[in-house]
Amino acid sequence: MNTVPTASGERLPVSAYGRADGPATGKTRHEFWSQHPQHADALIAAGYAVPAVAASVLLLLNSGDATAATAPIFGIAGAFAPVAAGVALLFRRRAPLYVLVVTTLMMLITFSHPADFASVAVACALYSTAVYRSAAIAWVGFGGASAALLLVSMVISRSAGAFWDSGQIVVVLAIGVLVGMAVSGRRSYVSSLIERAEQLRRERDQQALLAAAAERASIAREMHDIISHSLTVMIALAHGSAEMGNVDPQRATLAMRQVAQTGTTALADLRRMLGVLDSTPDARGYAATTPQPNVAALPALMDRFRAAGLPVTATSSGVPPEDLGQQLAIYRLIQESLTNSLKHASGAQHVNVAIEYAQGAVTILVDDDGQSPAQGTRAGGRGLLGMQERVALYGGSIHSGPNPNGGWHVRAQFRLADGVPS
Repeated sequence: MNTVPTASGERLPVSAYGRADGPATGKTRHEFWSQHPQHADALIAAGYAVPAVAASVLLLLNSGDATAATAPIFGIAGAFAPVAAGVALLFRRRAPLYVLVVTTLMMLITFSHPADFASVAVACALYSTAVYRSAAIAWVGFGGASAALLLVSMVISRSAGAFWDSGQIVVVLAIGVLVGMAVSGRRSYVSSLIERAEQLRRERDQQALLAAAAERASIAREMHDIISHSLTVMIALAHGSAEMGNVDPQRATLAMRQVAQTGTTALADLRRMLGVLDSTPDARGYAATTPQPNVAALPALMDRFRAAGLPVTATSSGVPPEDLGQQLAIYRLIQESLTNSLKHASGAQHVNVAIEYAQGAVTILVDDDGQSPAQGTRAGGRGLLGMQERVALYGGSIHSGPNPNGGWHVRAQFRLADGVPS
């Protein structure tokens, strides 16, 4: 026989319907009554009406000491009122106010009946009003029912016992309202918790989507910077090697070695970046032991551009930041700017890179005097967009455009850690 484990470790047999054969849990019973409220209302109505009618019938059968004129009336009224109130209780969820009116009338009719149960029905109606309408309406109904009850007790009997009985009934009615308020408050609290949990779930999903989008953008920037720079330098070196093959074989060989070195560096960068995304231990270990480019790698970067034929000069002042993310941003900004100069600034005689760390900010200026076939070709593309995104991460700005005397410039500035831009 197939079995399934329970929370306590016990294994219960599985029936042909796929459920464990065992005692019904409290959760299952609660779900049944929640899904079939009409069954609960029918039980409440029957639980009230059956004992009340039975008591009235027994009173009618044993009314030997009462007068013939009063006993049948009491018996008939005592039997009719519970039936009417019980039928009304079937609609306590859909129309609690109408149920309150009907049960109050039945309570007033049978006020002096020896087997009066109508006050219980009124308390149930007040409970339903507090739960399915509002506490304010329930208290208004309580006040109206209590006032009518006291008025009837004064008309029928002015004895102290009648007022005492009325006071007890009023207490029962108040308990019905208070219990209804407690249940209504609990439901509102649970509903607010569910709504809050749903809101948190939506926010979590939105944050996950935003994080995924940011991660994709970051990967796209890194891929572009690595591949675009490496291919640009390798293509330039390959062209140079082809042109110098017969004229200067040594320089051609050196250029091809630079091609190999650039490709090796690009491959290492790609493996490091992809290793961060890979969940295998080997890939993560490689990513952890392979450092990201930083400002210390800028001289080697510029040497590769010089080997590719770009006349780069560089100056730097101030102390670089310790934050590795900011160092990577500085490296990528200069790398992308020089890559654009190598691709577009034909015939450039001077390419100047200036880095200034001052007053809690870094300012990067890359300027060349080359002439582009079309100045607008430098103004767009993923490279400039990637630079803008990197600078925006640190609350900075970037500007690029043609120089008055020809050439192109890129100026970027952003805050360093614990600093503000100058």
